[in-house]
Amino acid sequence: METIQDLQRRIGGTEDLGSVVRTMKSLAAVSIRQYDEAARSLAEYENAVRMGLGYVLYDWPFSPVEKASAAKPLSLVIGSDQGMCGKLNEEVYEKCRKAIDAITESPADRVFIVMGERMAGQFIESADQPHKIFTLPNSVAGLGPAVTRLLSEVNGVREQRGVTALHVFHAIQGEGQATSARHAMLWPIQQAVLEEIRSHQKTQHKTRSLPYYTLDRQVIFSELVGHFLFGSLFRALAASLAAENAARLAAMQGAEKNIDNQLEELRAQYRQRRQMNITEELLDIVSGFKALEEQS
Repeated sequence: METIQDLQRRIGGTEDLGSVVRTMKSLAAVSIRQYDEAARSLAEYENAVRMGLGYVLYDWPFSPVEKASAAKPLSLVIGSDQGMCGKLNEEVYEKCRKAIDAITESPADRVFIVMGERMAGQFIESADQPHKIFTLPNSVAGLGPAVTRLLSEVNGVREQRGVTALHVFHAIQGEGQATSARHAMLWPIQQAVLEEIRSHQKTQHKTRSLPYYTLDRQVIFSELVGHFLFGSLFRALAASLAAENAARLAAMQGAEKNIDNQLEELRAQYRQRRQMNITEELLDIVSGFKALEEQS
């Protein structure tokens, strides 16, 4: 049976663990809000890019977009560097596996860029090894530089390996702290997306005067597509980090509940043990008193 001192040590250790869990829970909640706000802050930038694309496409009589091909897909798989986020990495990896297996047959035709050490661990037993592994930014300030590095790597792979499409797989936050995996093809931009941008521009900005530009239209279009990809990757990365922290928040809430239950049980054991000790001491006193009475 544990002594009072043993129970006091266990209660103290459990209380310390509870303090750590509450701190992690608070950090996760703050991070979710920050990454959500970062994604929303991109709205004006994305609107400007879409407006530029709308004007470039306004009277373009042919489609400037390459036809999508599944021959050599480049997959960007975003997971986590840290644990305690449930099955987030497993869900995103499975989403990626099913999608890429459905459009390619040979591992030689697949290229993977992975963000997150935990996600990279999902590829250990796979025939498809990551071409490049990036660590995730640990703050909102690191989102922009991280996306810039990603785009530089993506452009390099496109030139070296002749990839024909860019797919991104990441987690998103659902109801409450639930997460799910999302898949989107970012490049080539689907013709339906460009048609929607062009139609919106014609509907919302009816004018006979269009912006004047001297550069080749294809050059301007390519630059705007680069900015479009930057915005899409920025939003995907922010959404993934928000989902990671949502999953961690849910895990910490479960851990906090378990710790509270354990503390309640330990304190009950402590009170019971303390009462037993008091009872034993009282019995010893009564026994001693009776012994003295008999001697006298």
